[in-house]
Amino acid sequence: MGTQLTRWDGLIAGLTGALLLIWWLPVLTLLPDLNARWDLAAMVDNSTWALYNAPGAIAAVLLPWVIVGLYVCQKPVMTKVGRVGFYLSLIGAVIFAWVQLEQTLVWPTLLAESPDLLELGGAMFASPPFAAVFWAGHGMMGIGLAMFGRAASRLRVFPRWAGLLMAFGGLGLSIPIVIPWIRIIGVLMLGPALMWMGYILWRDRLTAY
Repeated sequence: MGTQLTRWDGLIAGLTGALLLIWWLPVLTLLPDLNARWDLAAMVDNSTWALYNAPGAIAAVLLPWVIVGLYVCQKPVMTKVGRVGFYLSLIGAVIFAWVQLEQTLVWPTLLAESPDLLELGGAMFASPPFAAVFWAGHGMMGIGLAMFGRAASRLRVFPRWAGLLMAFGGLGLSIPIVIPWIRIIGVLMLGPALMWMGYILWRDRLTAY
């Protein structure tokens, strides 16, 4: 991989990891008050909803690029399991980006038009096409990142722990917003993993670990 492209991929990976942390770290202040399930409609109705979700939406849009960049620099030694994980995580990440953009920009309008629409048992989540895409996209991304990260931990192009953090963090991030605790833990692992890998790419230090 060319040095300049490697550095750009590194910067984007690091930025994506940082945005994930900026997106979810404020939630840690709410931990004492979190319930097992959130009132999603009340959250979307908050005037800061779009501003709060903006870092996550940007990170989600950048994530497919990051996945491709991490795959390309490991492609010569990538295992079959890692390749399957790459394709699953890439497709899932594209769907995840769509979901994040929609919930940031569109859900407030949907709530204004029909307050019951965003209830977890409401028409939108009960719709088979939406549910299939929503849950399948999250599942593909989580399983894909777990396989991809696990393969990366064995290839030693990146530090072993960076790959493991990516694997477990990806699984956690794939849990939708309706189960916040697991997602927070996932972000706290995936964000640093991407920043770590991004720093290595930016420094062009792709040596064996």
